[in-house]
Amino acid sequence: MFNFSDKTQDVTFKETLFPGTYQDFTTEESITLSPTTQMTLAPWSYKVFVK
Repeated sequence: MFNFSDKTQDVTFKETLFPGTYQDFTTEESITLSPTTQMTLAPWSYKVFVK
């Protein structure tokens, strides 16, 4: 996910995700993604999740 704006963005997924547990590429923290997952992205930030 990418936030190419200068404002904080709330993210919800309208498409079916691949549910499961992933690892954040930059922090190595585990995250469980589900169809109801919601996130907030800071300005100019991104998230990469690795299965």
